[in-house]
Amino acid sequence: MEDRLIDDKVKETLKKYITEEFVSEKENEIIKREKNNPLSEKELMNNELKNEIFNSIPSDYTKLEQCIYLYIKLCQILSYDSSYYVNSKQFIQQHEDFSNLQKITSQNPNAICYEFVTLYSELLEKIGIKSNVSTAFWMDVDENDKLYADSFRDNHATINYNVDNFIISADSTNSILNGDLINVKMGNKLNGLKCKNINEVDKFVFESALENVYSGFEKNKDFKKYNDEVIELPLTERLKQLFNDIINMNAQGVDFISYITNLKHKYFSQSELQWNVSINYVGKNDGINQYPVVIFSVNTNDIINVPEDTIQYLYDTMTHELIKYDNQELKQLFGSELFKLEETKNIPGISNSMLR
Repeated sequence: MEDRLIDDKVKETLKKYITEEFVSEKENEIIKREKNNPLSEKELMNNELKNEIFNSIPSDYTKLEQCIYLYIKLCQILSYDSSYYVNSKQFIQQHEDFSNLQKITSQNPNAICYEFVTLYSELLEKIGIKSNVSTAFWMDVDENDKLYADSFRDNHATINYNVDNFIISADSTNSILNGDLINVKMGNKLNGLKCKNINEVDKFVFESALENVYSGFEKNKDFKKYNDEVIELPLTERLKQLFNDIINMNAQGVDFISYITNLKHKYFSQSELQWNVSINYVGKNDGINQYPVVIFSVNTNDIINVPEDTIQYLYDTMTHELIKYDNQELKQLFGSELFKLEETKNIPGISNSMLR
C-alpha cells in the first residue's frame, strides 16, 4: 500500500522536512547556550592536557568524528576520583569550584561527572561546537568572579550538542564502574555517547563514525584489553590465576575495581558468584588518603550457609598488596576506623554491624 500510494520523491521530501524540523526544534530547546552561561568562552582546562588531546586528533577526521574522538580520548585519560567515590562528603570541597580543573592532567586524572562534561564542553568549543551542559546542576559566580557548581553534589551532569545536524548526548559516568571511563580503557562497547536523531539513516551514519574512530584507537593499541575467555579450571586454581592477573594490572582505585567488575565472569560462573565467591569494594582510610580496596570472600563449600569456612583476601589498590585474612582478623580491622563499607552489600562471615 505504501509503495502504491506514496511516491518516492514525496517520501524523501517528507523525511527531509521532518528531520530538519526536529533538529531545528532541538537546537532551540537544548543545544544553544544561554548568553549568561558562565562556562561559555571560559579557559578552565589545563593547557598541557588540552594541547595533548588536540595535537593527537587525526587530520582527516570530519567534524563529527572529531567530536567523537575528543570524547573517547578524554575517557581514556580521565578516571573517576577514588577519594570522592569512597567518601563524597569529606572530599566534596576540592570539587566545589572549577579551579580543580586546572589540576587535572594525564598524571593527575581524577575527576567527577560535572568536571568531565565541563572539560568536554571546552574541547568542543575549541573546534567550534556549542554545547549545553545539563540543567541537573547549575553554575554561579561569586564576587571575585570565581565559578562554583552550586548544586552538582545532589545531581548528575551530562552534555548535549549539535554537530552537522546530529544531536549528540554524552554521559561518561552513567555508571561509575561500568561507564565509558572504564569501557574505553577495556575496549568495551561505549554506552554513554548517543545520537538523539529520530531517523535510522542518521543513526547509522553516527554509529559508522563512532566505529571508525573507535577502531582507530584499537589499531594504535590504546586499549588495555585483557583476555576475557572463560577459564575452565578448579575454583582454587582460577583464584590463583585471578590474583596473578590483578597484581599485573596497571590500574588503581576506581579503574581497578571496574576491571574486576568487568572481568569476574571470566573467572567464575554465575552460580559460583552466588554460593562460593563474593567480591566487595570497601573504602580504606589510612589517615592520609581514602580509596577503595577489594575484598574477595571465598568458600569452596557454601558461602551463605557455612560462613565459618569463608576465607577473606584483601587487595589494596594503592599499595598493590594482597593479604589473606580469616574472619576474626578482618573483623578486628573493621572494628578500627580503617575501613568503611561503601555499598550496602554483605561481606560473608562478617556482621554488618561491624561496618561503618
